Amino acid sequence: MGFGSLENEEYRRLFEESRDAIYIGTLAGRVLDINSAGLRLFRYGSKDEMRALEIARDLYWNPEDRKRAEQLFVQQGFFEDFELELKTRDGKRLRVLESASAIHNANGEIIGFRGTLRDVTEQRKLEEQLRQSQKMDAVGRLAGGVAHDFNNLLTAINGYSELTLARMPEDEPWRAALIEIRKAGKRAAELTRRLLTLSRQQMVSPRRLDLNRAVTDMEKLLRRVLGEDIELSTSLDPTLRAMLADQGQIEQMVLNLAINARDAMPQGGKLTLSTSNIVLPSPDGPASPELRGHYVLLTVEDSGCGMDTEVQQRVFEPFFSTKEESQRNGLGLSVVYGIVQQNKGHISFDSRTDEGTLFRLYFPALPSEETRKEPETVSETLPRGNETVLLVEDDEGVRALVRQILELQGYRVLSAANAAQAEALCDELPRHPDLLLTDIVMPEKSGVELAEALGNRYPDLKILFMSGYTDRHDAVRMVNERKAAFLAKPFTPKALAHRLREILAAG
Repeated sequence: MGFGSLENEEYRRLFEESRDAIYIGTLAGRVLDINSAGLRLFRYGSKDEMRALEIARDLYWNPEDRKRAEQLFVQQGFFEDFELELKTRDGKRLRVLESASAIHNANGEIIGFRGTLRDVTEQRKLEEQLRQSQKMDAVGRLAGGVAHDFNNLLTAINGYSELTLARMPEDEPWRAALIEIRKAGKRAAELTRRLLTLSRQQMVSPRRLDLNRAVTDMEKLLRRVLGEDIELSTSLDPTLRAMLADQGQIEQMVLNLAINARDAMPQGGKLTLSTSNIVLPSPDGPASPELRGHYVLLTVEDSGCGMDTEVQQRVFEPFFSTKEESQRNGLGLSVVYGIVQQNKGHISFDSRTDEGTLFRLYFPALPSEETRKEPETVSETLPRGNETVLLVEDDEGVRALVRQILELQGYRVLSAANAAQAEALCDELPRHPDLLLTDIVMPEKSGVELAEALGNRYPDLKILFMSGYTDRHDAVRMVNERKAAFLAKPFTPKALAHRLREILAAG
């Protein structure tokens, strides 16, 4: 037939044992021979099955790729590392690099071709994940920079609103307008915090959390994410206990689960979020001896396509996804798993193909005495002190506000616009300050670098960082090692006064 021979035993062994797929085909579009790697690649059981195929119809994802390959043969008789998409017997998409050369008859006419196929599907997935990670990192840096400036503005707006309301008589006609300004400022602070949550540029700060309120506050965002084809409903237990967690992390977790559910319901469906109290161990709870006591339970249930057994076994793997490359958004269930673990919780799920998925997330509940909500009032007497506080903040508006708050509470305040000014002030003091209150992100020398320098100089100096966001690992390290505390911007006078007193009273 003019196609040469592979009868030689040595060549036949090389042909069959190659890790790349090797094939011989005809110009008419039929497979003449293919090695074992090729059968595995396309998931066929025998060569006879593949010989019965029409290559252009049965193996090419895009028929145009076949035409381009034929054109290259006509023009030059070969091609190398031609990237294209093929499909397996069960319809999965493959990305391969094909190198091939023409087979000629005695008259020099092309009568067929031989070539190799190298599977680069996983390699391209990893490259796409890297690009996605780099894109998310760039978005996060942009969001962080914007949030830093915006949170400084909100700190001044919300802070002065609180101070003015605290001094304003109840019958003052302008009081209602000022309350609306304060409400708008709080809503703006929430939007900024959610932006940082999505960009993963927020320092974790566990605190008492009302999960019902967190879910309710996210409803508008979730409805926009889910779209009009998906019905969102909630069933929230009014007696739900409080839990200890970082609200930004919990919101990110709920958002990731909602996005995952949306992708499982391309034709529309229903997503239900429910909360309840549960005491473990329980017949309805996970069979884990480590889970004992009172827990808060969040369930997220969708009516989507569900997961088969293979997917269920890998669902929390960091880079596993069943989505096409163009549909991946970087928000995976591995992040959900990590958040649950970090908050000392437990996650389980039930899923069946075409019947939907139900996730159950358990978080330790706070003791009942810590569950009671503290009444919010702007007229509450703030804790006072007489210590010396070194305030370092490059934003003039925030610096003036914080100084005013602290001086009203009896503190002696030394303020500086940057680290150099702060260190110069310390050189002139007869004794060192009791506490350093510093922004983290500042020009020339950061607040972390200043804290480390003054901490070495004054070993018993208390340190409180304040920032709208941080991507500095050294700041996170100092907070985790309890060498410093953290207060997120924007903050209220009440939050600042209580945090400061808490740190100074710790001894």
